[in-house]
Amino acid sequence: MQLEGSIRSLRQHHPEARIEVHTTPDCAPRLVHLGAEIHLIEGAAPRESAWHDPLMKAAAIRAACGSDFLYLDNDTHICGSLQPAWEMLDRFDYMGVHAPIHDQREFLGYPSPPDLLRLPTAFPEWNSGVLFLSGRQAASDLIANWHGLLSRGYEGNSDQWLLRIALWQGTGRAHVLPVTYNCRLPLCPSVYGKIRVLHGEHPDLAGVAAALNADLGPRQLRRRKGTWSYALASRQQSRPAN
Repeated sequence: MQLEGSIRSLRQHHPEARIEVHTTPDCAPRLVHLGAEIHLIEGAAPRESAWHDPLMKAAAIRAACGSDFLYLDNDTHICGSLQPAWEMLDRFDYMGVHAPIHDQREFLGYPSPPDLLRLPTAFPEWNSGVLFLSGRQAASDLIANWHGLLSRGYEGNSDQWLLRIALWQGTGRAHVLPVTYNCRLPLCPSVYGKIRVLHGEHPDLAGVAAALNADLGPRQLRRRKGTWSYALASRQQSRPAN
């Protein structure tokens, strides 16, 4: 189970963390063994979707607002301490990492709703799978706005392009973290330093993390053709792992 692996990796690096899982009543009994706090998303049922219902994600995040917290998608693996980012919530209201594709709506061919703002192309999306949110009102307002936009049911049933609008309209202090805090595995990004959050569909994220953090120098991740195996683009080690 992806969720179980994500929680296990978080506990490895942050045993002090208070972990909450927000889910629907029908799924809750299957998650009791995780040892996390189970919170029910009340008053909403998942809508039909080819992948997942982003409204449920926003509802879960909205329910957690009110104190500093980190939201993680199920398909994440924590590879190192997140303390350097966590401490910056004293200064910033919300933090995330740019999405590899800066305009998801355009890329997926969704029509541009006439009732929504047209944003500058130089203002990119954040990936919504890893979000640091402060307990201040600005963060709660951001998520409430995002949830409201998602509830309109725009074609495509996707989330990041609407989070982009919420970020543009937000009044809080935003900060973009390095890609190492949300390394999207399928897009084979270039990275430097220790990958702290690996994010992607893979049967062995822990194994991939170990391989990709064997060299901490500038490097590009590469998927071997036709396999689930990932490697570094260059085997020449430029900065040893600690």
